[in-house]
Amino acid sequence: IDLAPRMVEKARARGIYDALAAGDLMAAFQAEPAAWDLIVAADVLVYLGDLGPVLAGAAAALRPGGRLAFT
Repeated sequence: IDLAPRMVEKARARGIYDALAAGDLMAAFQAEPAAWDLIVAADVLVYLGDLGPVLAGAAAALRPGGRLAFT
C-alpha cells in the first residue's frame, strides 16, 4: 500500500508482489481486520506523527501471531 499510485505501478512492474494498492494505510488496516500474517513498513513510519493509532491499526489487521516489521 502506498499513497503514490506511480510507486505502486513501479512495484507492480517488478512482478514479485501478491497484491499492491494505492491508498491510505489506516483505511487498509480497517478494511481487513485480522487478515494479515505480516505487515512490513519500510520508510513509512518516519513520515507519520502519532504512531499510537497506526500501531493499534496494524495490530488489529494482523492475525493472531502475526508480525509487524518496520524500519
